[in-house]
Parts: sequence; structure tokens; C-alpha cells
Amino acid sequence: MRINSVFPPRYLSAITRQATTNKSAKDIIDSHLILEIKVLLTSTNLPIQEIAHRLHFPDQSYLGRYFKRYTQESLTEYWQRMGIHTNHELT
Repeated sequence: MRINSVFPPRYLSAITRQATTNKSAKDIIDSHLILEIKVLLTSTNLPIQEIAHRLHFPDQSYLGRYFKRYTQESLTEYWQRMGIHTNHELT
């Protein structure tokens, strides 16, 4: 069963806007995904490629662009700002 046949996208967005501070379903998903990326970056030494794979990004480059779009900082800038000395591989 497709979720669109049960909950049309506009219905889902309307429900989430009512239940939150006017955030769309996409905004909620993006916020949660950014939080998950930050947790994996700060609490593991997984290579970026593995983090991208675990979170279903097509590749690590896309993960980096996605992260920068929503946080306005690169992965490296995030690590530096957080004072994290990392073994993450950016290749």
C-alpha cells in the first residue's frame, strides 16, 4: 500500500502544521535528519561515506551539500566549531 493513497501529501502537511509551530512535514523530517547527522558526526568515528550510506544519501558529497544547505556550515566547519578532533574520512 502506498502512503499517498492513505495520506495525501497536502493532508500530511496540514496535520503537521496544526500539530507543530507551523512546520511542514518536510521541515520536520529535515530537522530530524540534520540532528541524526550531527549525532553520528559527534558520537562516532564512522567515515562520512558510511554515514551517507546509513542515512540513504546517494553519496558523501550529497550529504555534505545537504548538511551545508540546512546548517550554513560545512562538515569540517561544524567539527571545528564543536571542537571535535575527528578521524572521519572525507574522501
